[in-house]
Amino acid sequence: MVLLPAGWFSERWGGLLPSHSAAWTSAVGGALFGIGAVINGACNFGTIDKLGCGETRYLMLFPGLFVGASFGPILDLPRPDVTGSLIGDINLISIGWIVFCLAMVIAFWIASVRRKQQRGTPGKPVAAYLSVIGGLGAVITLAIGPWHYTRIAVSASENWSSSLFIEVGELIGLFCAVIVGAVIASIQKDCFRLQWPTFTGALTCFVGGVFMGTAILLIPGGNEGMIFSGIPSLSPSAAIAYPAMCATIAILVWTSSRMERTATAP
Repeated sequence: MVLLPAGWFSERWGGLLPSHSAAWTSAVGGALFGIGAVINGACNFGTIDKLGCGETRYLMLFPGLFVGASFGPILDLPRPDVTGSLIGDINLISIGWIVFCLAMVIAFWIASVRRKQQRGTPGKPVAAYLSVIGGLGAVITLAIGPWHYTRIAVSASENWSSSLFIEVGELIGLFCAVIVGAVIASIQKDCFRLQWPTFTGALTCFVGGVFMGTAILLIPGGNEGMIFSGIPSLSPSAAIAYPAMCATIAILVWTSSRMERTATAP
């Protein structure tokens, strides 16, 4: 609801919501990302939260992302083509999309407030926090363009040279700032516990990063890219990849919990 009108009235922001064609790679990428997120123990968003709480093993996600993204140029993996956006101009589809999104926001706010009241718990409803995240994400995008930190791994895998730091310097600085902010928030909530990584823990994060790094080439983008760019732009690739990711995670979590129950059953 923020980026779309901005793109209509400014050439500078016109390309903030790219759209990619649907392909079999979209579904494969979504499934691979889901597998990687389960192995890692968190998605791209969750990894920031884990690092903010002091779980240093999640630092190994980033070399894993680089290795996974390196498979793209090495194996010449296919990627979805850029396609014309359905909402790039003011038309019935784009206006209807904004109205639909606004209705969803209102409905979510009402449901979130009611749930908060029923539980009688203090604090703001979850809709408030998610709205702040979405709003700040849009502001940052308008300021510096797409800022998803997985782009650092993709750029590094494709162009490992001194010019890399010029290309992704802003992203690296922003990423460090996000980590610092997450740590400060964790300390304020008294949930920061510095934990040194174990070999097994670091390995699982690295392997999960390899799966996720490959996936972000095929989709393209991770879950943060799909949420902040792909879905808002009605990108056909994200429309396939996101459900594939969610379904994969659900199946793996359900299978894992069922196996645990079976193993502990008398």
